[in-house]
Amino acid sequence: MGRMETETVTLPLVATCALGLEDVLGDELRELGASAIKADRGAVRFEGDHAVAYRCCLRSRVASRVLLKLRRFPVSDARALYGGVHSIRWSDHIGANDTLRVDFVGGSEEIHDARFGAMKTKDGIVDRIREDQGDRPNIDLRAPDVRVRVHMREGHASVLLDLSGDPLFQRGWRTDGGPAPLKETLASALLRLAGWPEAARHGKALVDPMCGSGTFLVEGAEMALGRAAGRNRSFGFERWRFYRYWLYRRWLN
Repeated sequence: MGRMETETVTLPLVATCALGLEDVLGDELRELGASAIKADRGAVRFEGDHAVAYRCCLRSRVASRVLLKLRRFPVSDARALYGGVHSIRWSDHIGANDTLRVDFVGGSEEIHDARFGAMKTKDGIVDRIREDQGDRPNIDLRAPDVRVRVHMREGHASVLLDLSGDPLFQRGWRTDGGPAPLKETLASALLRLAGWPEAARHGKALVDPMCGSGTFLVEGAEMALGRAAGRNRSFGFERWRFYRYWLYRRWLN
């Protein structure tokens, strides 16, 4: 994939969020350049090129994760799951020397254990990479190079590449959130619902009389300053085989 093709290809993307925040997230994604936005349950499907995908990871304050949809296919049993996963050209995304983690959500009558679903997915991935590259990636559950997620419901499996890596509420600045911290993504969603971005543009003040760990105030201040939410952290797409730093660096500031 060349430089120009990487810039212009349209990707099928999914951003996840807390239930009830789909419309808030959709509005934010639209501001970040997303198109074909469609709310789902706890998620928003959208389209964008590589720059939009990078920008949404870096600058979204409401999304929990940003995922690239690789394929959706019907699954009747474990063999069909393995075959559908194996049919994906994994060498486009993962190298034999990379490490891998698979997360499996949902199930069916035939596949009702998430660990079994994750194992069959892993088998399909590593077998295909071994066939194409002569070796296979290792599994790393704590700090993998590449995370793959499978959502299975209504007899179909969706296979997605996790571009965010760690959850996006982990901004990279907090070391201790206290006993019951408010997630940064939820705080930002509530601030958007309260009209804070517009109020900040008019020079109004943000007051949090019940300030605990300061999440509302920090998120509010950074929103007012226009700072990128993830500027102090890394992302999963930085270890993706299609990653282009020259394209990502445009959105670092």
